[in-house]
Amino acid sequence: MKYKKVTYFEVDFGEVEDAINKAFDLTDFYEFPDDMECNNDTKLSIDVDGNLSAYDEKNLTRFLNGEGNFMARILMNDMCRRGLIPPGEYLVNVSW
Repeated sequence: MKYKKVTYFEVDFGEVEDAINKAFDLTDFYEFPDDMECNNDTKLSIDVDGNLSAYDEKNLTRFLNGEGNFMARILMNDMCRRGLIPPGEYLVNVSW
């Protein structure tokens, strides 16, 4: 059996929602479970390194212009790039 030890940030989905709402000054409340299409009692892993591909940049621009959907991974990577959150693996707990 192969395995490796991984260090990650464990956060509640509500904390992610609050951070995204604050970072992007959203008037329409961001809802992580709707964005990620996940159920109650779910854990999702999101890799955050502050880097965005050209495709991600295009979608971020569309989002900032009021077009397109929310995208937690892209939004969190932009937040990292701006120094609002540290890079790393984020384990997001979804439970309500």
